[in-house]
Amino acid sequence: MRAHVRFLAVFLAVAAGGLFLAAAFSAVVDPFAAFGTPPIPGLTTEKSRPDHITKPYTVLRGDYDTLIVGSSRSRDIFCPDLAALYPGQTVRCYNGGIAHADFAMSRRMADHANAVTPLRRLVVALDFFGFNAGGYTPFDKTDAERFLGQPGKLPGGLVSDVCRLLFSRAALEKAVETITRSRLAAAPRPVETADAATPPVPPSPEAGQARPETAAAAPPAPRPAPHAAPEPTVAVPTPTPPKPAATAPATTPPEPAAAPAPAAHNPFLGFYPAVLQFYRNFSFTHPRTGASTLDELRDLLVSCRRRGIETSVLINPFHAVMLDVLRQAGLWDRYLAWKAAVADVVAGVNADGPGPRVALWDFSGYNAVTVEPVLVDGRLRNELEYFADAFHYKRNVGALMLRRMIAGEEAVPGFGRELTPAEAAAEPARLEAGHEAFLRDQAAYVDMVLGRATAGSKP
Repeated sequence: MRAHVRFLAVFLAVAAGGLFLAAAFSAVVDPFAAFGTPPIPGLTTEKSRPDHITKPYTVLRGDYDTLIVGSSRSRDIFCPDLAALYPGQTVRCYNGGIAHADFAMSRRMADHANAVTPLRRLVVALDFFGFNAGGYTPFDKTDAERFLGQPGKLPGGLVSDVCRLLFSRAALEKAVETITRSRLAAAPRPVETADAATPPVPPSPEAGQARPETAAAAPPAPRPAPHAAPEPTVAVPTPTPPKPAATAPATTPPEPAAAPAPAAHNPFLGFYPAVLQFYRNFSFTHPRTGASTLDELRDLLVSCRRRGIETSVLINPFHAVMLDVLRQAGLWDRYLAWKAAVADVVAGVNADGPGPRVALWDFSGYNAVTVEPVLVDGRLRNELEYFADAFHYKRNVGALMLRRMIAGEEAVPGFGRELTPAEAAAEPARLEAGHEAFLRDQAAYVDMVLGRATAGSKP
């Protein structure tokens, strides 16, 4: 019996030791940034930080009174830029933007955060695709929906959830991935020569890379006007004329033409038609439940007014070429109806009883920011002043929007206006005029994106 007892004790000790080591490994690496473990340089700095897993856990710490919600675009509305607009006040801000999030998820994130710590301010960034309840599912939302379905609480109890973060296969795989990526990032990079220089492919803003989420310092001043310089550029492939026969003997094969820089690596080209997955089966109403995404918006705003939360709602900008994508996809009328419906919802909420007024700002359409030239003198620009790609703006645009909404500053003329039902009714004519002007300047770029052979044709 003693041998059996000794064997059992050793077995249990080994098993417990293995579990302890696995838990310690996951906790120290903290691949989801859920435990707040300080990063170790060269080992745990490159965390995967998937928004829909990491951010609901981070919110449980409650160190905020201001929240920003939306899709990956809203992650470029930086908390330090917002805090700088409240001089003399302490603004504890957290950016709860989630990559690929639809509006229903953004609404649940706001409810979740407010249940943990009552909010004083809320910034809601809206996307047209986020109101599509017709079946678009960009990733497995099980974790986020399980969590956000119980605002302010850990799902399934503390023990089970911590066990999932420490012992699950996914956690261990992500921990190994974090170490591998951190070591690669810390490794010395070879010096590129001029002959080998190739424009790098920018990381996808949807990839869940780390971004500053909380207010920490005053922002740099945003630039007031688009930069029209054509550098850096990528040459648009053009046919190379054949060499005259007299320049080489008949037995000598012709020299190959120099290969142009690959336009496919340009972030402003090649995203169509893949981008249409966001708008597949577009419907404001869920096909099974009958729930309306517009009702979700109304419910959130009503709740904010009743709780006295200072709420700013904005319609995110994207590059104006995306409006031609919507036209080409047959979504133009639906897009106009969406903007009008959002304006009606906000106006109705503001008219319904006491509470802070909800401001609705529209930064989309055709303006000095969204029509920034991509094709200049026949060459594609690799980098724009205001956009990381056709879908995602940069931090300076986020700062411009905050200054327009909160401080009333119009740093770029025509960028941002309050959208009322009357303004929404005039939107179709305003957009048509803007579209005509846009095509006069950038029809060739639009044709390249949409794959049309005839330059200058109107969708």
